[in-house]
Amino acid sequence: MLRQLTTLLHNVVDTRIYFMHTDNTTTKKFPVEDFKKYLHLFFIDIINLSQTNNIQAFENREAGYTKAMLNAYNYAFNDSLTDGLSPEIICGIHAQALAHQPNCHPGQLKNSPNFFTVGLAELRTPDGRILQPINPNGSQQGFEEFLKFWFVDKQNPFHYIHFKPTNLSGQEVFLYPFNSKLKKGLSVIFQQRQFFGVTSKTEDYFPNATGFNKLFASLLTNTEYKCFINILENKLLPASGNRLSIQKLMKKELKDLCNSYNEAVSKAGTNDEQILRIIVQHVKLLNQLHPFADGNCRTFYILLNRLLAKNNLPLCLIIDPNRLEMLSTDEALEVVKKGQKDYLALMNNEKPSIVDTLNSTQLEIDIEPMELPASPPAIDSFVAIIEENLLSLKSNNDDQNSKIGTHIEPQFSFLHQLNSEQYHHERLMTKAKKLCGDNENFIPLLNAIDKKDYSLALRKASSVVNLPLLKLILSYQEKLKIDVNLPSSNGYTALDWVMKSNSPKKDIEEATAMLRKFEALSSDEITNKISITKADF
Repeated sequence: MLRQLTTLLHNVVDTRIYFMHTDNTTTKKFPVEDFKKYLHLFFIDIINLSQTNNIQAFENREAGYTKAMLNAYNYAFNDSLTDGLSPEIICGIHAQALAHQPNCHPGQLKNSPNFFTVGLAELRTPDGRILQPINPNGSQQGFEEFLKFWFVDKQNPFHYIHFKPTNLSGQEVFLYPFNSKLKKGLSVIFQQRQFFGVTSKTEDYFPNATGFNKLFASLLTNTEYKCFINILENKLLPASGNRLSIQKLMKKELKDLCNSYNEAVSKAGTNDEQILRIIVQHVKLLNQLHPFADGNCRTFYILLNRLLAKNNLPLCLIIDPNRLEMLSTDEALEVVKKGQKDYLALMNNEKPSIVDTLNSTQLEIDIEPMELPASPPAIDSFVAIIEENLLSLKSNNDDQNSKIGTHIEPQFSFLHQLNSEQYHHERLMTKAKKLCGDNENFIPLLNAIDKKDYSLALRKASSVVNLPLLKLILSYQEKLKIDVNLPSSNGYTALDWVMKSNSPKKDIEEATAMLRKFEALSSDEITNKISITKADF
């Protein structure tokens, strides 16, 4: 189905075609029943597979790694979360992903400086060959964007860049932001280790200054330097003069980036190309903020896929998630699009052709099946995430079919039942059980769902104004043809039960608005509507 979907959407002049790309390379099919053996591609840095690493190697190094990653994905895609972005969601993903490493403070923002290393993707030998850094996660264009956002445009910049020579007697270079009432730019400190100590000199540069551009270009292409990015403690001085702790600073910056994302996506409307760019740009900025002591990359990779799914876009398999740190937005966008293509190939039971384009040898990574060291229920929950994503893609594609008069049949095995009532019933039941937990008060509601009396389940959720359950049941209204106005034996509709509830006023208003979106009516409104209809007749 997905290959046909790719071909079809290529012929449609619509913003949704941005992620599709076809080629004539030979594909390797794998048996459909082996599908779950390729799920490790979501959890492992695929670049490591070129070094004969596998998911078990990660597990041996970090006991509980796979379970934690699965739980983090399942948390990130939980329906009870909002569609937007918030610090709570990000910290929640981190808490799950690092649960097996309590010393890394799962779910807590860092409160001390910590650096991340940058390897450049554009280092070349004199004859033009691309060198292969250990971690090619940056480029000159990426650095320029970093400097503009974090050093020049930032009201109170707090990063610094450290170029450290591999030779102990070499000259260290520090790039600090400086800020005054009249100018913004960079203070570059050159420190030379000598026998009797360290000599230091400082030069100031302004954006686009010729001298700085030459200096910066020489640093970025000098293989005798390693580059680190960190937070400068003595620069944490806002305009008020009150010092911020690093943790409070991270909280503020995280909130600002979440607000920026939510606003940008809201303005983008249904422009998928623009939405994808917004997602990639903000995931990159979150990586650069580096708000956690450890586990930043895996947290924001999971977040990336969550944001893609929430916007009905294909998930992605990225060869190295670290590349979402210091590449330019355009370059990172291409990495994600390639990852989406590899994801779609996998969904068509084809082995993705994973090629490291930042490697001088154009390294192709061989993808082999692996058993996940995780429990079947956790794996099944993750497969359900993929099913939901594919269903949303198929739904979007069906919208296009209505325009061009073509119908696509799903080809991948587990998609055959995606539109069946039984499938949706089972998904609703599973999610409702997760939300209800061990609370015995919800047993009647679960029994109603089990008996496929969804209107009764809706009324029971309405009677206690349980917003997550209401949202969940209403999300299946069309799929399971739930009558939101079917009354109980005493004549009360779901909306009546909400209005008669003793719940907080704010919850009642939110539940009422939620039901109204599905044309829910009170019993009085239904009676009046019938009376009016009879009178007109």
